[in-house]
Order: sequence, then structure tokens, then C-alpha cells
Amino acid sequence: MITTLTQTRRNHALNLRDVLQIWLRNHTTRKTMRRLTTDQLADVGITQKEARTEGRKWFWQ
Repeated sequence: MITTLTQTRRNHALNLRDVLQIWLRNHTTRKTMRRLTTDQLADVGITQKEARTEGRKWFWQ
């Protein structure tokens, strides 16, 4: 099967879109996590220290 340049570009565009969606989700999730109370973090099994560590990560990590 021969892959055309157009097909290759389309695949890269989809991959880029997927990566950007993941980065946005990471940013949003970490921002929300930083706002949770100790009790709320305990409900999901995360300590304040773990939440702080996760919250400090860059969106691409």
C-alpha cells in the first residue's frame, strides 16, 4: 500500500490535534486538582503533596 503525501499530512494533523487535546486536558485537570480541599483529595486517594507535585508539572509532562 502506497501512502500519499496528502494521507501522511492528514495523519500528522490528527496526531497534532490529539496531542493538543491531551495537553489541554492535563492543564485543566491539574488546575482543578490544585483547587481541591484535603478531604476532596482524600476521596480520590491523593495527598496534598502529590497534588502539589502534579500541579507543578508543565502541561506537556
